[in-house]
Amino acid sequence: MSESVGSYFQYNCAGDKPLFYQVKPITALLYSIATWGLYSYWWHYQNWHLIKNNAESTISPLARSAFHPLFAYSLYDQISETASSLNVRGAVFLRTLGILHVLSVGFWFEPIFDLFPIISLLVLLPSMFDLVLVQWKVVEINQALGLSICNKFETIDLIPLFLIASQMLAFYLVMI
Repeated sequence: MSESVGSYFQYNCAGDKPLFYQVKPITALLYSIATWGLYSYWWHYQNWHLIKNNAESTISPLARSAFHPLFAYSLYDQISETASSLNVRGAVFLRTLGILHVLSVGFWFEPIFDLFPIISLLVLLPSMFDLVLVQWKVVEINQALGLSICNKFETIDLIPLFLIASQMLAFYLVMI
């Protein structure tokens, strides 16, 4: 397939290179939980890096991932446009997720988080889950291009489970 897809960046989707970062949605969720949301920086970097290479663009993936809450709408909109051009259904909500992701940045600066740290966790959790929803659409896009994602359980999938278990154990030991 050698058609050009997307509106922000015109790139050729021929070949076996994925247009967006290829990871299982459950793995993305586990890594997000295990790293307390820091995985989203890596995920955004990988997506912007692929967009830059596929589109032969001059964007800076490092800067866009470092400030990913501000560029989330741009990335989610690009994924939505690509999904629409490939007739992948149900991608309209990605723009809404992008707007919510950008708006959630403002909540981090609220002074109430100093008093109630658990509230900051409630702001962090939706950003972990929107990553999974977007990743499902990314998998569908890459599958529409004829690329497959490995759905079998691999050894590397144990890493986030180990991190989560060790964090829970450390939390339990501190509470004793």
